[in-house]
Amino acid sequence: MNDQQPDPSTPTNAFDWVRNLQRQIQQNARQLAQHHEVLQPVHVLLKENAQLKEDNAMLRKKLDDLQHNTQQQEITHNTEMVFDDEDDSRDPIGKACDKVAAAMATVAQAGSSTKDSIHAHASPMKKVSYASIAKKNSTRTQRRKQRLDNPTDGMIAWAMRKFTSNTTETMDGNQRVPQRARYGIVYLKSPQRTSHGEARRALAIFKIPQARIIDVHFPIRGIIGLLIHADFKAELLDLLKQAKVNPVDFTPTAAATIINPEYADYTNEQRAAKAKELYSNRMLRACARLPKAYLGAAILRHFVSLAEDDPHHMDAIAEKQFQIMRPRLTRRERAAIVIPPIEEARRLLLSESNAEMDTNA
Repeated sequence: MNDQQPDPSTPTNAFDWVRNLQRQIQQNARQLAQHHEVLQPVHVLLKENAQLKEDNAMLRKKLDDLQHNTQQQEITHNTEMVFDDEDDSRDPIGKACDKVAAAMATVAQAGSSTKDSIHAHASPMKKVSYASIAKKNSTRTQRRKQRLDNPTDGMIAWAMRKFTSNTTETMDGNQRVPQRARYGIVYLKSPQRTSHGEARRALAIFKIPQARIIDVHFPIRGIIGLLIHADFKAELLDLLKQAKVNPVDFTPTAAATIINPEYADYTNEQRAAKAKELYSNRMLRACARLPKAYLGAAILRHFVSLAEDDPHHMDAIAEKQFQIMRPRLTRRERAAIVIPPIEEARRLLLSESNAEMDTNA
């Protein structure tokens, strides 16, 4: 028998064709819905872009208005200056002061917020002249001169220390041997957690001169150490006694100072060695962060020279470590150090912060 081809006009084939068409329509509808979901964020971004363009145009208009108002104020300010720039009899320093004052006023106004800048041009800018600047400098000079003419007891004591040797001499046989400056640490109890600033403010309330406190550190919880010159110890103890604050006996290199659970399995010898290591590192950091490097070197030299059985003794390697942390520069090396201008420093800080944000992101 010969195979017969299916006739598409028959009812069965027509139904199949309709079903296929419905399936294709449903598939196209699903694809269209997916396209709508993809395009929805694009439409949102387009709307936000249009809004940003409007805001940008508005801000540009406000900026142009502010620049125009600033220029008008500069013209008015320059016209009403006490001295005329064209006057040849006026000294060049006065002209420079007037220009700097006008520039500072302009920068101060530009640095304020947009709202403040809009309302700022309604009131006239305060006039700054060379005479007012000279008067202010004269007042500052007079105050400084009055302080020098009527010095306080602390100022007199400070001046005397500048011309009084802080070393003593003893008789060793027939020779007079100069002794090096001596330093010490006075320990106070502080049951509360305290920062460096809070500790110094509390000591200032007790009328203790902060310039005589070389450093404040915290060896363990509840103990504050005050690094001082030995000549100031008697005065410090007297001021503390008046404030009803009693010093405490504390040995920073004792094994009992190691209370961290991390070292719970250490023996007493290991604890003592760890305590001395922490004490040496703490003193080394304190001396290295002092503004005057020679003072830090002198303090370390004193503690290294102590007897080995002294609880505050430091090993000689501390001086070498200090030289690495605070190297002694020659005059040529110091002259080669270039301090960037403030604008360059700000740019470097901004670039570093942006790089850090990118790294964290």
